[in-house]
Amino acid sequence: MIPIPQYSLYSDTLSLYNAYSMEYYLDEDNYWQLNQNELQRSFDQAKDQCIPRAIVIINPGNPTGQILSKENIEMIIKFGKTIILRRFENQIIYFSLSKSFIYHSR
Repeated sequence: MIPIPQYSLYSDTLSLYNAYSMEYYLDEDNYWQLNQNELQRSFDQAKDQCIPRAIVIINPGNPTGQILSKENIEMIIKFGKTIILRRFENQIIYFSLSKSFIYHSR
């Protein structure tokens, strides 16, 4: 499962291996967070075509720049556990000068 929008690393890699691309769309109206209904839709739509094995999570998002909330990360982990997915996390660890900024990672 790969997010849309995303840079093409994941979709290109899947193409090289003739693997099926399960795309899920980030929720633009909710600051590009992941939506459980959208994850389930993507999973249900693709499970007749392939055996889902992994979900890619890009945090902070590229190209959107979103930072996933702690609650959103917990939802993703629970979703992955219910359907036995492996997680691939692409994270950039950095420090912020602002004390009000909190970056959550699991």
